[in-house]
Formats: sequence, structure tokens, C-alpha cells
Amino acid sequence: MRYTIGWFMFAGLLLTGCGGDVRANVTVPEVGTASPGDACYQVYIRAAKSVEDRASKYIGRTTWSPDQRDAVVAASSEAIRIVSGVRNAQFGRTWDKPFGIRENTRGWRTLGRALTWRAEVAIKNEDYADARFCLSVALNIAGALSGSDSHDAAMGLEIVDECLSAIWPALPRFPAGTLQMVSSDTRQALEGGPLASAVITQERDLMLAQIGWVRDRYQERDFDGMQSTLGESVAPTVKYLRELVESPAAEQQAYFNGFAEEIEADIALFKQRLATTPAQWQDEEKRGTRAWMRFTKAFGTPWRVYVKRRAEVRTRLRLLAIDAALLGQFKAAGSVPRDLGGFPASLRTDPYSSRNLVYVFRGVDYKLYSVGPNGIDEGGDKGDITVDR
Repeated sequence: MRYTIGWFMFAGLLLTGCGGDVRANVTVPEVGTASPGDACYQVYIRAAKSVEDRASKYIGRTTWSPDQRDAVVAASSEAIRIVSGVRNAQFGRTWDKPFGIRENTRGWRTLGRALTWRAEVAIKNEDYADARFCLSVALNIAGALSGSDSHDAAMGLEIVDECLSAIWPALPRFPAGTLQMVSSDTRQALEGGPLASAVITQERDLMLAQIGWVRDRYQERDFDGMQSTLGESVAPTVKYLRELVESPAAEQQAYFNGFAEEIEADIALFKQRLATTPAQWQDEEKRGTRAWMRFTKAFGTPWRVYVKRRAEVRTRLRLLAIDAALLGQFKAAGSVPRDLGGFPASLRTDPYSSRNLVYVFRGVDYKLYSVGPNGIDEGGDKGDITVDR
């Protein structure tokens, strides 16, 4: 009888989680069914594959000689041609597994580099129309990628910013008509593109898939695999999960409920920041220590990086649009305006101050800049975002 009672007591300890592995059926929110994207998205996929096939000798490099750059530009010419006429692409999901390789990333990234290198050659050859064409295609690509998740959207920002940096120093040499087209292209890009809801939906699906991935590794007790994939930064959280398996099922489920709730709070903050300017952003709420905080910090880092970079690049694009218009006006009429009142408020407002961009009239010359992320007017130096020439 003592043996029988002892066995039942041991079994009870297992079931209540005291000293044993409690196999709880932990649930997490389901990831939404992804849209496959539209026909324009398929054009982007074909363009990526074209670049990967034709530039396969160079696509994995991190540095390129001038001859190799020329080869990449030549290999990308067809892809540039086919995406140049695409507008309003609706992207599907670009990942199969939450921490897996994205098939088309290298092709799109190489396509962006090819546009920058082609623009540099065009400027050297004084083919300013082609330089403007390269920037307009880069703007289209950035707009299309902004309908994917923050990983792809951030890549689009880098593509357009690199092309912009290649062109801006040479802008005073552009003909008046081309300058006006650069200004128009840039303004259209700032006003157009997919709705912010597209990147929000894609980012939420990715983060929910990441929770699901953690849950699956947890259910399989694959803590070493979890650690190997996510890195040392989450080591304390992985250690916590190793110990959580001995807790009652309700406590295990509560952990994943709290994890999922914080992801939803992150997405709500992402949405709020996309809908406002940096001058309107509030400091993030101090949530204190949470058992899942290292996971949520890692999973939320990409969108936080993206919204900051997005604000910077879009500010540079506002400056470019105004700068190109002012240069075009000077070339056509021999003068520039005394203030920015002729531009719409949506273009001349500094996202970092909610006031006008700083414009200093100097007769036939001018100074134009944003106060930048610190919100302090430093005369166009230090932390300010200035005209890139």
C-alpha cells in the first residue's frame, strides 16, 4: 500500500509541475493567411531572379572593382527595364520561415546597387536624363518594398538613399527641365506608395510567426536550437524557458499569453509611429522586467530601426524635392524665392520640429536643412540633415 501511495504522490508532483517536465499544450495566436501578391509583385520576383542569374559571379561580393560594377550594371539592365514601368505593386510574404533565408533579397539589393552605379556613370558622361531615370526607378522600388515587412522596407530605403547620394552632389549641373522632373518624381514618391497598413500587417504576421517558432522549439524542448538561432542576447530568456517546463500548465500558457500581448503592443506602437512624425513621438513606456523581454526586444528591433531610418530618408527626399525645384527655378529665371511659402506644407514641414525646414535666403544662393533627430538647429552642421552637396 505504501508503494502504491508513493507512486500516486509522484505522479501528482509531475502533473502539478513540481520537479518534472509538464507537457502543456501551449497555444499562441495564429498567423494570418498571406496574400500571394499581385501581378506586379511577380514582376519584381522575376527581376530579382534575372539579376541573380546574370550577375551570379558578383552577387555574393562585398566589394567590387570598377569593371565588376560595370558587369553588374550590364547584368541588371533587363531587370531595371522591367521594373521601371511597374507601379503600385502589392507584395506577398517574402519569407517561408521566420528566421529563414529570403529568396529574392539578394536580387533586389543588387538591383539597387546597379542603379546607383549606373547613375554615377551617367553623371560622369553628363547623361543627366539617365541619372534622373535611375533615381525614379530606385524610388519606385523603395515604394514597392514599403508594402512588405520592415526588413524589406528598410532595404528599399537604403536603395533609394544610395542612389540619391550619388546624384545630389551633381544636381547643380542638371538642366532646368530635368531638375523639375527630379523634384516631381520625388514628390510623387513621398505622396504615393502602399498604405502603411500593408507593412503593419506584414510585420505583425512575421512577429506572430516568430512567437510560433519559439513555442514550437519550446514544445520540442529544443532549447539549444533556440539559443543557436537567436544568439547570446536571449540566453537568460532561454534559461527561463528551460525552467518553465517544470511549472504548471497554466503558468506556461500565461507566459506565452504575455509574450503575444506585448507583440500586439509593439505593433500598435509601430502603427502610431508610421502615422506621425518624429516630433510627435513619445518616449516608449517603461514596462519593467518581463520574462520574455529579450525575445520581444530582438523581434521588435527591425521595425524600430526601420521607422527611424524611414524618417531620415523621407526628410532627405523632402530636401531633395525642394532643392531640385529651387535649382530649376534659378536656372530658368535667375532667382530663388525668399522663403518656402510656395511649397505645400506637407513638403516644407520638418518632421523633426513640426516647423518649416530651415531655409536661409542668400540672394542668388540659399541654405536648406532639417534640424534632424535631436530637434536642435545647429546651423546645418553636426546632427542636422542637410542638402547633400
